[in-house]
Parts: sequence; structure tokens; C-alpha cells
Amino acid sequence: MNNPGTQPVIAGVILCGGLSRRMGRAKAGVELGGRSLLAHVADRLRPRVDRVIAVAAPHTPVPNDAHLDQVLIDAIPDRGPARALLAAARRIEADWLLVAAVDLPLADPTVFSSPEGEVAQVAVIDGKTQPLFALYPRTALLAIDLPGPERMMALLEQIPWQPVPVSGPRWENLNDEAALARLVAALPGVTD
Repeated sequence: MNNPGTQPVIAGVILCGGLSRRMGRAKAGVELGGRSLLAHVADRLRPRVDRVIAVAAPHTPVPNDAHLDQVLIDAIPDRGPARALLAAARRIEADWLLVAAVDLPLADPTVFSSPEGEVAQVAVIDGKTQPLFALYPRTALLAIDLPGPERMMALLEQIPWQPVPVSGPRWENLNDEAALARLVAALPGVTD
């Protein structure tokens, strides 16, 4: 897709999640400072990408405040984020996918260097690999074949990638209400 000497096309892909059992409600619509988590993530990605796309299950409400370029409905929902990401890669025209989970509203995409070659860049948050915040070459994703619902780490086993170490409270996954409260307590200005 990318011609030599031109800038690669980067799509921002926000995985909205599926059942959100621990949060008890769809994470995309959870509010932080009067805005949805989806809007926070979209705003973080927008300066680094050519367009912002959300991937959501059919039953997941997608808040309007994110001003997305596109919403892709996962045709086979609830099979995990790896399957959703691979399905999205087949439907998105871009050289690279800057992927973010909707429950990482303050993650900073400037930690990733400019894309080159075919090596993914994956955040390692406080020592834990976080494949749901990463910059992936689309061609590498298209070459992956997962037989069923798989964990994201299974995806990383099939492609070359380099770690991008990050740390601090802004990188915590907001998997439940307690995590949301911890983030607000640690970074009080986030609700302004």
C-alpha cells in the first residue's frame, strides 16, 4: 500500500471490548471527566493517525462524543481481542494499525517511534506486555492464522515485535470501577 518515499498510512484502531464482565457495563461509554473512554482514546490517537476506527461487538453501544471516522462491527463477537483485531486488519486499508484498548484512556501513542520495516512496537506497562496498545504492521497481521478465540499473546508469538517500556498510573487498564477510582485519585486533573 505504501509507495517508497511516501509516509505510511496509519489507522488508529480502538478495540471497544466485548462483555466487560468486571466493569459491569460497556467500557466504551464509561465516563471520565464528563467524556467517554472511547472519546479519550480517540483524542489520544488522532494526532498520530490518518483516521480513527472503533471495532465493537454488535451489542456494544458506541458513544457519539468520540467523532470517529468509522465503526466496524465485529461480525463474530465475543471471540476475544485477537480475533477482533485480525478481522479489522482485513477490512482496513492502511500500512500500519495503531491499536489501543478502550480501557486505556490516557495511554500516550507518542511512545512509539515512526513505523518502519515489519516489526511491531508493543507497550510493556510496568513490566507487563500490553499487546492492546501497540503499533502493528498490517501485513504481519494479515499473515496470522488463529484457529479460534485466542489471547493476544498468541498473536505476538507469530510476529516480530519490540518492547516499548512505559510506566505510571496513566497506563493502568480500567477493567473495573476500582481501577477507574484509582486513576482519578492518582491523576486528579484527568477529570477536568
